[in-house]
Amino acid sequence: MDECKPLHIGSTSLAALGPNTAVFQIVFQLFSFLSITTTGMVARACAVGDNETVRRALANSMILALVFGGITCLGLNLFSSQAGAYTRSLLSST
Repeated sequence: MDECKPLHIGSTSLAALGPNTAVFQIVFQLFSFLSITTTGMVARACAVGDNETVRRALANSMILALVFGGITCLGLNLFSSQAGAYTRSLLSST
């Protein structure tokens, strides 16, 4: 589906799709550790009936997710115009 829509717009949009997909894939993989770690911690705590550890693990992961998500959004908003200008300069030079 990602490849169908840009074909109607032009080759520039299709060319921009590759780096965009790579950036978001890296961000997704970097932050997937949060869910994997939290799942293991909560499962171990639930197995022994330690509700306090469950609450603490969920609270910590929620705080980390909000902080990392906020930093990521801020970074994307701050550098999107520079990344766009860089991409346009690369496309215009070819």
